[in-house]
Amino acid sequence: MRVFRLVLPLPPLLLALLLYAGAALADPLPLTSEEEAWLAEHEVIRLGVDPNWPPFEFFDSQGRYSGIAADYIALLEERLGVRVAPVRGLSWEEVLEGAEERRIDLVPCAVATSPRREYLDFTSPYLSYPLVLFARQESSYIPGIEVLRDKRVAAVPAYATLDMIRADHPWFSPTLFPSVPRALEAVATGKADVFVGNLAAGVWTIRNNSLTNIKVAGPTGYRFELAMGVRSDWPMLRSILDKALASISPAEHNRIEANWFSVEVESDTSRVVRVALAVAGVGVVLLLAVLLWNRFQHKEIQRRRQVEAALRASEARFRAMFQALIVGMAVFDSEQKLIHLNEAGAKMFGCDSPEDLLGRSPEEFVHPDDLEDRRQAQKRLWSGETDSYAAIRRLLRPDGGEFVGEIYVSAVRGDDGDIEQVVMLITDVTERIQAKRELDRSNELLRATLDSSPTGILVVDGHRNIIICNPAFLHLLNLPESWPKTPDLASREAIAAEQMAEPEQQLERVRQLMANPGTDEVDTIHLKSGRIVERHAHPFRMGGETVGRLFIYMDVTERKRAEELREDVERMTRHDLKSPLGSFISLADALRSADNLTPRQADMLRTAKESAYRMLNMVNLSLDLYKMEQGTYRLDPAPVDLHSVLDDVRDETAQLLRAKQIEVELSGPDRATAFGERLLCHSILGNLLRNAAEASPENGTVHIQLADDAHPSVSVTNKGEVPPGIRDTFFEKYVTSGKRYGTGLGTYMARLTATTMGGDIHLDTSTPGQTTVTVTFRPVPK
Repeated sequence: MRVFRLVLPLPPLLLALLLYAGAALADPLPLTSEEEAWLAEHEVIRLGVDPNWPPFEFFDSQGRYSGIAADYIALLEERLGVRVAPVRGLSWEEVLEGAEERRIDLVPCAVATSPRREYLDFTSPYLSYPLVLFARQESSYIPGIEVLRDKRVAAVPAYATLDMIRADHPWFSPTLFPSVPRALEAVATGKADVFVGNLAAGVWTIRNNSLTNIKVAGPTGYRFELAMGVRSDWPMLRSILDKALASISPAEHNRIEANWFSVEVESDTSRVVRVALAVAGVGVVLLLAVLLWNRFQHKEIQRRRQVEAALRASEARFRAMFQALIVGMAVFDSEQKLIHLNEAGAKMFGCDSPEDLLGRSPEEFVHPDDLEDRRQAQKRLWSGETDSYAAIRRLLRPDGGEFVGEIYVSAVRGDDGDIEQVVMLITDVTERIQAKRELDRSNELLRATLDSSPTGILVVDGHRNIIICNPAFLHLLNLPESWPKTPDLASREAIAAEQMAEPEQQLERVRQLMANPGTDEVDTIHLKSGRIVERHAHPFRMGGETVGRLFIYMDVTERKRAEELREDVERMTRHDLKSPLGSFISLADALRSADNLTPRQADMLRTAKESAYRMLNMVNLSLDLYKMEQGTYRLDPAPVDLHSVLDDVRDETAQLLRAKQIEVELSGPDRATAFGERLLCHSILGNLLRNAAEASPENGTVHIQLADDAHPSVSVTNKGEVPPGIRDTFFEKYVTSGKRYGTGLGTYMARLTATTMGGDIHLDTSTPGQTTVTVTFRPVPK
């Protein structure tokens, strides 16, 4: 019975001790009386939310506050017994402004930068993610921030990214986009080369927006250490939140992160139970030892719980990132056996599951032709000569297929310097390599074409930087081969000016062409050597946008000299014809004054005099045409009866019309009046009718259509087509086809005289088998 009495009190004692130990492990928040009083006085805390930063925080399609930070806030609300109310309708910049002006009490997820510490007190970080570089799939590995100087970099304003990087790299000046999705879309569409951002936010955005052509291209060396920021005049709240965050268990941390990254974190519950029982047993023993060490052990347990929570959270983040990467990631042990492979890597090797490849050696995946190169790189890695290397290699799939992979290999070394693991990032660049080969081939063909072209070609951008310059251009302008590589514009201009007959005028002309790059222009350059170069300037467009100028240069020295010689001969000929024609007219007048002429003789002399006058008018017109070309002709317009002019023209061409048995049909109003010079109108219509008659088949018909609308016009239509090869240049000088003695001046003169009188002329070949030329005249002013 004594034994029974001694033993009977023991179970209640053990039970009490176990309850005490359990209570020690699950203490309520150790808030002071002042902190509890503060919470009682502040029932609602205004929360500043970044509305578009998933998965950390955002408002979903139903307007609910969501994300990792939202889950932590919900947990803290329950634990502290307060209501945290998100303030809606603010951008991230406005949230920070509100916090600075005390309109926002709490910022749940932010990096503690120096500018923010001026108005916010921060808790200890509870989330940590690296800042990385995102680029398109075809991009090479980017080793860090320093190589971004010449790239188009995207970032989000007001994020800690700018403050962190500019502290070490003052030159960093990215293009700012309003949100992470907008910034990544800019990279995906080619508007930017790189986005610098938080790894978790970037990967989440890539997955949820199907931006499959984006990858993590490299590290930055910076991390987002995310904490809660409290308005600096509320230090009590910052202390309360630190205690509340420290009380969150590893299981709770894991549950929140797994909810947004879909990562299953396995837990060894039996181990946790064993640890809990062991801790409880230690508590009993220590408590039986007069509880001298109880408080110390309680603090130690709390510290271990925090360390374990941090380790498990870190593991969860690693697993989440490991599987979220859209590039392949493989981890090999010190025996060079594959121990980890993410899903993206398994898909590259054509496997359904990463487990299918575990345990294999890396050399099993390398093409035989690339093995020696790999072995040399591995030798440098394992000898300690380097800690990482990058390469492009042909990799083998288990099914016998292969692909080209861009790999980045990094060694993980222990304290003794020996390699414990090797991490490999793999990007499938097969399509990129093939595209590059095709591009190189196209560039090679283009370069060969440009080098072989006798026409000079120069392409410059909007700042007159040289994009393309072929050998013919340098030859035509007597420029040295080193000219395109001359670094500054002023030096290039000086070298080119040495070859110009009028350097100042030519340089100013180039500046004018560059100031208006959207126009098509043609001019000539006279060189000191006596050569004449014709320059065609056209807009240089890329993607529908004018980005510079395309210049085409042709040596027209011989052509210009031939034209000048022809014009000189024509002017001399015209001048020499005028004197005998004047004499002939005077002779006809003298003969007509005789009294013994028969009526027939008098009529013949009249006809001869009229023909001589008509020839003299044509000679004068030829001289006038020269003045028109030079821009010195002075027009003396008056009303012209087009019916009367057409009657004269038909009389002059009557012999040609009869010879080919061609009928002329005239239709339109009874009266059509133009405002110009009769001789010029006669010249235009005479050329058009003669050309139509010559081009028409025998026994054909030429139709003349008069119109007296807002702009009087005459249309001449004949059977037969203008050859396609000269349609675009039909009205240019010396263009002719099919005429044995054709000069190519008729239509040129018609256009020149029409435009001189303020009219126009155009060719219509839209109807198969026929040609219509329409000339419009100025109407008589009212």
